[in-house]
Amino acid sequence: MTTTSGGQVRRLRLPAALLTAALIATPALAAPAFAAPSALQTVTADATGVDPGTEPEPVPAPDSAPAAAPVTGESLQQVAVSGVDPEAAESKESREEATALTPPNLSDTEASVPAKDRSDAAIEPDPGDDDQLAALSDERTTEEFTAAGLTWTPDANDEVIEAAVRVREDGTWSDWTSLEVLNPGSEGEGTQAGTEPLLSLGADGIQARVLTASGQTPENLKVNLVAAGTSATDGTLKAATSTATATATSAEGAALKPSVITRAQWGATESQANTTTRRSAKLQAMYVHHTASSNKYTEAEAFQQIRGIYDYHTKVLKWDDLGYQFIVDRFGNIYEGRRGSMTDLVVGAQAGGYNANTIGVSAMGNFDEVEPPKATIEALTRLLAWKGYQYNLNVTGTTTLTTSTAGPSTARYKNGVAVTVPVILGHRNTNLTACPGQYLYSKLGSIRTEVSRRIAKTTATYGTARPVLKAPVAGGDYSGDSPVSRDGKIKLSWKPVSSATKYQVMVRSLSDSRIWWAGKTVTGTSADVTLVPGETAIFGIRARDDAGRASATTRLVQSTRPEAPIVSRNYTRWTTAGLNLRQAADADSARLLTIPAGTKITVTATSGNWSRTTYSGKTGWVSASYLSAAAAPSAKRYRYTSMSTRLLKSASSGAARVVSVSKGEKVQLLKTSGSWSNVKLGSKTGWVKTSKLSAAAPKGVQYRYATVGTRLLKSASSGAAKVTSLPKRKKVQMVKTGNGWSNVKLGSKTGWVKSSKLSSTAPRSR
Repeated sequence: MTTTSGGQVRRLRLPAALLTAALIATPALAAPAFAAPSALQTVTADATGVDPGTEPEPVPAPDSAPAAAPVTGESLQQVAVSGVDPEAAESKESREEATALTPPNLSDTEASVPAKDRSDAAIEPDPGDDDQLAALSDERTTEEFTAAGLTWTPDANDEVIEAAVRVREDGTWSDWTSLEVLNPGSEGEGTQAGTEPLLSLGADGIQARVLTASGQTPENLKVNLVAAGTSATDGTLKAATSTATATATSAEGAALKPSVITRAQWGATESQANTTTRRSAKLQAMYVHHTASSNKYTEAEAFQQIRGIYDYHTKVLKWDDLGYQFIVDRFGNIYEGRRGSMTDLVVGAQAGGYNANTIGVSAMGNFDEVEPPKATIEALTRLLAWKGYQYNLNVTGTTTLTTSTAGPSTARYKNGVAVTVPVILGHRNTNLTACPGQYLYSKLGSIRTEVSRRIAKTTATYGTARPVLKAPVAGGDYSGDSPVSRDGKIKLSWKPVSSATKYQVMVRSLSDSRIWWAGKTVTGTSADVTLVPGETAIFGIRARDDAGRASATTRLVQSTRPEAPIVSRNYTRWTTAGLNLRQAADADSARLLTIPAGTKITVTATSGNWSRTTYSGKTGWVSASYLSAAAAPSAKRYRYTSMSTRLLKSASSGAARVVSVSKGEKVQLLKTSGSWSNVKLGSKTGWVKTSKLSAAAPKGVQYRYATVGTRLLKSASSGAAKVTSLPKRKKVQMVKTGNGWSNVKLGSKTGWVKSSKLSSTAPRSR
């Protein structure tokens, strides 16, 4: 049991930036344009219809298969985790290191990319370090669940360095498993910070642990438990034989099209999916993943685990659909994943930073532990051969992908870096993960060879694969661009395509040629589109049929609507993200500098969605989409005790003691009231005199004295092994403190002791 998109990773960063607005702004660290152009919402059409006189070409009938019986028992449990449970923190099992799949050795791909272009590694996690331990729940009994993961509100000033869980199955607690931390800044991956799920065959207990760079608990930290439910048809429905394969042709790669278990068969609740309008401009590469789940599931449990992944991706992470385009199991079954993947290049969420122009197929099982079954390899081969043939890929060759992220991510390379990779590749080739496991990864070479052999044999028999529908031909004068539209209104027109029953307007930005945004469909051969002031867009058209198949997109026209008039202003705003100050009110204009997030600025003029301001002596324009009328919440503040004192239950010298605090302890300042400060020390909260706190950390070497005879322990836990005895009144050197424990040095030995057993004052002579 491990994570669904390819395993546990030790060195990952918490995403720090949210999605950008396409065509409007490009904040710092957020170059990709992930939001839909506004023109998608302003498509209208006339009713000219399709020319009936054109002779249609034959179209294979769509495949059909029985749907699943109703699913019962689906549920989502969400449990808040507020900090470190004191009793759990004392448990040796709670401090054990999490199982983490070892990242692979440097591949040829990584070795060929300069070190400066690779993503930085984060802090190495240590669950025994109180300065990292941000959250630890107790061992909690739950209803049975299929998938479990963590979510939280991202903090640009902090870093989640590990998120781990352990579960109880059949009365036995598992080891800790480190979950893959997801970056919400890649195309297709929404805005929710969290982890990929751990899959189970029926766990009924969970414990969660989070380590951060600061040791502070992430806001809104939750454990999310998904029960996928059961259906009477789980594992019993077989994919209907592909009618396309039965009447083999080169159209849409039909000669190699395998039978596929549909979404309706495995029980997808379609109301949960709001499938992206993003479409890849072409197919360049095909990713192979593993779900890193149990290797002993039944066919019925395979259906349930796919629903578990789907429910987790849509209900918990708020993705628009299941991340993978396809899934295969150990019995050789192929399942339809993300909606539309059978007939279209729908952008998925399977490889953060590389989701455009790629598809992903995930094999169910943990192939870092066992060899993949022959049936799994055969299913992968059939699926990859079909798509490789359909899109005329050189499956034994290489291609170049450009990293596309908006902030820290699981990508091995920085945003904008071009990386040469195999056309059929493992998730680990481009991302910080061991997916698809060492044993499946080692099979990719032979899989490529066999896929190539099947494509070559099919091509020799049926010829090169071709689309069923021809691309439309422009009907207007689009020999050159229409660079300016004063009112933003443009009429698109094209000639009819035989066998097409509808046409779809497509839009893309200037900055990202990889993705077309699918707009509204029309039955005629013309459509009206409208640009907002300051927007530039490229419009295209593609033909579609009733089976959902689409032609290539024909580029029709590029146009810009002039900016709105500049209006003088004088008001204050705060930046909600790192913002590029640009020379003009244009996303493609030269960048003058970057204004940090949370900066107070004065807006002196506006033009459409742009605001003019001056920062560090330079005047320019920023996107108003990333400005707020309210200041962001203040960053966390810390203080240090200037003397030994007590944390009290209320702001009164006569209040009950919460815990003793040694001199030099670091505490989080929550608020002040008169001469008192409300502070947090580890999981304890209380009041202390403000005069006993200092904003500056203690300088120089500090010493403490044992107030009682005690033991020096190997870790900050009462159950830890003894290093040596610490006699009463013995002087020790302070190293660090955290959560009521002090790390000290006695001679050549170093260990931990309760802070309450130390004093900053030397004992009096007897």
